[in-house]
Amino acid sequence: MMNNSPENIEDRRRQRSEDPELAIGYQLERVVEDFNLECCLIVDESGTTIATSPDSPTPLMQRFAAMLPTMATVTEHRDEHLKQLREVRSDLGDDDLTACVFRAGGRRLFIGAVGPEAVMNEMAIFRAITGARRIHGSDDDQ
Repeated sequence: MMNNSPENIEDRRRQRSEDPELAIGYQLERVVEDFNLECCLIVDESGTTIATSPDSPTPLMQRFAAMLPTMATVTEHRDEHLKQLREVRSDLGDDDLTACVFRAGGRRLFIGAVGPEAVMNEMAIFRAITGARRIHGSDDDQ
């Protein structure tokens, strides 16, 4: 459940940064909290992490980040990807993670979320993408 009380909105505004990657990190932190996700991360085409929440990546997040560009674009291999991620965390459910590609700041980026509800993961990703585009000052298409 999202918490958009005046205090939370003001706290979010105080956490903004002029550094786009730090600002995106703050955006992901908010998304993780608001949508009750385990984690959310953005990587570039090489799998290099742009931002994560939580800040200290777990082994699952590290493996997910490395696989995210492929997972978002080669969806027919989803079962194999899940099998590899289950080597790190065996209780990962089929619908516990979401991966997609988007554009922001003239770059092709990949975003992933891990959480207990697939629909909430997708809504969270949409909000994180919107925030990343706003931070980069772009309206790039997915």
